[in-house]
Amino acid sequence: MNIYSNPQLYDAIHHDYKWDIDLISTIAKSIEGSVLELASGTGRLAYPILELGLDYTGLELSKSFLQMANKKLKNK
Repeated sequence: MNIYSNPQLYDAIHHDYKWDIDLISTIAKSIEGSVLELASGTGRLAYPILELGLDYTGLELSKSFLQMANKKLKNK
């Protein structure tokens, strides 16, 4: 099993990652345009981008990762 086949494991490993959220948020704010995230995974970066008031589209092939992302965004 690897982290890219298990969304719960992926989120557990990346739970304390903040540097990428800060980086993506800074770039997104400076561009002030729509954001397209490829391989959006469990949506870990989606909500911080949406909080900036930007249009966001995430593309993800894994059904289990996509389901987790949708669940997270509904709970926000």
